[in-house]
Amino acid sequence: MRSLQTLLASGAVALATVVALPARAQMPGLPVLQNAFANPGLTGGAVYGHQDGADAYGAAGSWAPGSGWFQLTAGVGALRAAGETGLTGGARGSVSLGKFLSFLRRESFGATAFVGGGLAKQGGATSRTLPLGIGLGYRRMLGSRVISGYVAPYYSRFKLTGVDPAPDAKWLFRGSVGVDFSVFSTMGLTVGWEGGAKAGEGELGPRGSVFGIGLSYALH
Repeated sequence: MRSLQTLLASGAVALATVVALPARAQMPGLPVLQNAFANPGLTGGAVYGHQDGADAYGAAGSWAPGSGWFQLTAGVGALRAAGETGLTGGARGSVSLGKFLSFLRRESFGATAFVGGGLAKQGGATSRTLPLGIGLGYRRMLGSRVISGYVAPYYSRFKLTGVDPAPDAKWLFRGSVGVDFSVFSTMGLTVGWEGGAKAGEGELGPRGSVFGIGLSYALH
């Protein structure tokens, strides 16, 4: 049980709420990854995301109480796209559904609901995103280590300001899959991928899949 509590569930992907500023209407950035299990205490990490034509780098942190029934994450980073580098940032809150639904109170299975907000600035333009969704996960012991796999379907609102004419805000349904592995008792590795609905020509939103990787360290 102690090893399960040290699972680095999602601390390394706090910046996943950020969708980076595109060149025109394309919205590359980091995948929206949400594990169903929180890591109690403080966790810090570094993240990297890639989509065709863009790369994002960042640092993130998370906190959850000892019970692990909710988690807060936040992070900042840089996006390189279309030959320019901009600033990104975001935050997210998630709540374990097992807190309210007894049949979800399992050691191996979990579910959580989440909402986040992020923005990216590049030049005079600012992009904002608002993802809302759920994370469904399964975890198990591998000797003294823990591995966790999860999926996170979600809706996200994309809005771009600072350009003229500004495109209308857009809602899209997306989804991600991820794997977390506790390399050591206090260190974890996260790998994830996001895909789903794509924005059309001249529309706001992502136009392809996003790959992400993160390394996290439990500070508690």
